[in-house]
Amino acid sequence: MVRLGGLALLIVVLLSSCRIGQWNGDPEAPSVVVMGDSLVYMSDASGLGGIETYVTDELVTGGYRAYVTGWITPDVLVIALGTNDMRVNPQTGLPSTTPEAAAIVLGSWLAEVPDACVRLVGVAESVTGWGLDVTGPGWNAMLAATAATHADAAYVAWEPLTAWTEGGANPHLSPEGREAYRALLVSAAMSCQE
Repeated sequence: MVRLGGLALLIVVLLSSCRIGQWNGDPEAPSVVVMGDSLVYMSDASGLGGIETYVTDELVTGGYRAYVTGWITPDVLVIALGTNDMRVNPQTGLPSTTPEAAAIVLGSWLAEVPDACVRLVGVAESVTGWGLDVTGPGWNAMLAATAATHADAAYVAWEPLTAWTEGGANPHLSPEGREAYRALLVSAAMSCQE
């Protein structure tokens, strides 16, 4: 039941990200959407309630029309999900969903954007406090395999330095870590122009 609940949470997160939002940048530029969990939100803003949009601004400067955490049939799609879904519940010892269940949802999404350039960002396998060191390898393998099913998709690894996390026990990042994660997201999107 915990696994089904986690999948339901993943679907809710994904569907809530499907809202129509405000594009930033030149209306004629290629569009890029970045989706994810708190790591994406925190890398895009100066704080959880911040108004700065660093990822968006950097993508607009790079020549894109950008929207962070939305779904609007883009030219480029960066998905950075998994940290919350692969977190081991201390009461059950299980993650909230399985890579196999998530692959079905991601595969469905990728089928909806056959012409988009897609980048699937992995989870940090070194984060021990959330059990990502145990669940992360399977999740990341699923992301790489799912990317291989799309004409223009790639898996992007994420492994923060221990100093960027709370001693490797929590995936939330220090200011330097957020900057590095932001750079990873922007680089993933920009790789679609190569």
